[in-house]
This record gives sequence, structure tokens and C-alpha cells, in this order.
Amino acid sequence: MPALTPDTIRAATDTLARLFAYLRKNPDPRQARALVEPLLDQHPHLPVMLGDALHALAGTAPTDQLTTRTAEQERAAQRAHDYVAYRLAEMYDAINARRDRACCRCR
Repeated sequence: MPALTPDTIRAATDTLARLFAYLRKNPDPRQARALVEPLLDQHPHLPVMLGDALHALAGTAPTDQLTTRTAEQERAAQRAHDYVAYRLAEMYDAINARRDRACCRCR
């Protein structure tokens, strides 16, 4: 993995933004799956990792009255994180179940 620099982060962010834009346009499901599958195979918890990275970044912010989070905000953030992780696991399981039911030619 290349060293983390502003340029490598920018390149990764640009790639993800292009992928998200492509997937929002309702592409052919087979083509979309072919693009996303290697990413999920290598990093099945990628969305959770992105959330953790953003949470870690928020932790580097100086603590003053403008950036201090309340306990309720922390609980709300944790609930949102848990919900996303749960939904992603459901979607991943559903994709695998469909793939298992597909005939050999469709896999």
C-alpha cells in the first residue's frame, strides 16, 4: 500500500466518488457487481472502516466549545454506525444468497 499522502487520499476519494456516482445511475447489475465485488472481497467492512476513519479524524479536532460532543451525540453516532454495519451485513448476506442460488453460468 502506498504511503498516505494528501495525493493518495485524494486519488482514493476520487475513485470512490466516481464509483458512487456510477452506482447511483442504475447501471447494469452484472456490470456493477463486477466492479464492486473485488472491493468487497478485499475489504468486506469498507463502509465501517470509512466511518471509523472519519470518527478518528473527528477525534483529532481540538476540544473547545465548538467541537465538544455531548454524550447524546456520541450515542447517536454509535447508533448510526451500528445501523449501517447491520444493514451492510444484511445486504452482503442477501447478495451471497442470490449468488449461491444462481446457476454455474451466472456466477
